[in-house]
This record gives sequence, C-alpha cells and structure tokens, in this order.
Amino acid sequence: MNGIRQFSRFSVALNKANPLHQLNPKHRSSFQQPLPKVKEIQAINAFFNNCLIKLNWTTAKFEDIPGELERQKKSEALQEYTTNNPTETTAKPKTSLPEILFIGKTNVGKSSLINSLLTNIKDKNPPEIVFASKKAGFTQTLNCFNVANRFKLIDSPGYGMKGTSQQGEQILKYMQNRNELKRVYLLVGAKEGFNDNDYMIIDLLQSLGLPFEIVFTKVDKLKSESQLLTNLQELNEQFPGMDYSLIFTNTEITKKFEKKLGIEELRVSIFQTCGLDYNVKPLKPT
Repeated sequence: MNGIRQFSRFSVALNKANPLHQLNPKHRSSFQQPLPKVKEIQAINAFFNNCLIKLNWTTAKFEDIPGELERQKKSEALQEYTTNNPTETTAKPKTSLPEILFIGKTNVGKSSLINSLLTNIKDKNPPEIVFASKKAGFTQTLNCFNVANRFKLIDSPGYGMKGTSQQGEQILKYMQNRNELKRVYLLVGAKEGFNDNDYMIIDLLQSLGLPFEIVFTKVDKLKSESQLLTNLQELNEQFPGMDYSLIFTNTEITKKFEKKLGIEELRVSIFQTCGLDYNVKPLKPT
C-alpha cells in the first residue's frame, strides 16, 4: 500500500484529441492539475478547519431549487429576445456561488467523506454535518451546503440499491441545467470497483461535457493494490482514450493509515475548481 500512500492523487492523459473531452463552455473552470506548496495546503486546511457550514436548501425536484424556475423563465425570454434581435448585446445572467456535486452509488461512503472533508482533518470522530447511515438509500434529496459563503457542496441520493427513477431524473436535470455547477466528484468504492451504473454516469458526464474527477473511497479496505489496478484496467477498457484524474481516500484513522488519505488533495481540487485563492478566509454562510 506504500504506493497509494505516496501518490494519493494522479492523472491519466491518454488521448486529448478525443472530442468527448471538450468541456461544455458553461462549465469551464480555472482548474489546474499541479498541487500547491506546503504552506498553501496548510492555508486550505485552515480554511476547512474553521469554516461554518449551513444547509441552504433540500429538494426532491430540480425545479424546486430556490430561484431556478424564475431563472429558467428569464433565460428562455432572453434567448427569444436575442433570436429576434441578433445585433443587440445583452448582459449575462448573474450566478451565485460555484457548486460542486458529490455523486455515487448507495453506501459508497459519500456522507463519511463529506464529513471528513468539512471538518478538522485530524479529528478521528468528526461531527456529522451529513448524517452517515449504514442503511442504503438514506439520502433521498439533493442537499445544498453553503461552505463558508465561498462555494456550495451538493450532496445527492445514491444510485443503485434503493435508488428511484425520480431521484435519477432530478440529478440528471441538475447536471444538465445548473449554471453554478463547476465539477462532479464521482465516488467509487476502492474494493468493489466500478459497476454498470458508474459507467453510465461517466458516459453521461462526458456527453454533457462536465468536468469530473473519480474519487476512490475506503482505500483502507483494500487488501492489495492489485484490486485497484484491476479496477483501473477495466475502466481503461470501458473508456479507451479517456482523460481522467483520480483521488484515493479513506476516512478512518487506523494503524495502517495514521492520516486520512486524500482529503487534502480533494480540498485542493475544490479550491482550484471554484477559483479560490489559497489564502481566502471563510465567511459566515448566508
């Protein structure tokens, strides 16, 4: 497992000429691959260790997200006006804080990972910002958490066991239409690997031009690296030539893992995705 400890985040670039890798313009971000310096990582950790989190909204329907229906109507009216008046320029609609989406199958460890992400990295028993249930399908709505009034984290229902078609439709609408969405973090169990639903999500993300990262959870449950390598080989066979980056995580501090793996890398990725300066200070969420 030493290799995983030392390189908890890496990227694989195989065929950048593939047209599927062109990002949808409305989802372009200033995301950069290189990791920051030690002092900058410390500053990011300090941000998360001291930030306040507020649940802004929770909904079972995309249309019920506050302000979304009104914005869609304005967007449609603006599009119609622009079509009828092609020579006139119009101001772009204002957007709120950038949003990131966490998605994965049920019981993949999403809630535990979010709790570790948004609390002190050294806390062995972090407070539950998101309730971590052992019962599959506990999360049934999209839940929006305002993180220090700098970005919003969207927690989604798990797909697969106990998942419903209504939940799937809700997530699809969110990914297709939400202007604030900057990046999707697809969570995959390191031991179990990918299933057909995961592959469907990856295919969808590519077709939508949405930037995404694959986050392996529960790395501490692996008996050997060969399991992980097999999973990656299957991914490459399923999507030959796909560009992707990986983050390996675990949320349990054990004798084998004296530190939570991958949390710092995930935090850095979020900062870069949301265009945040490493020294930005947390604000009180509204």
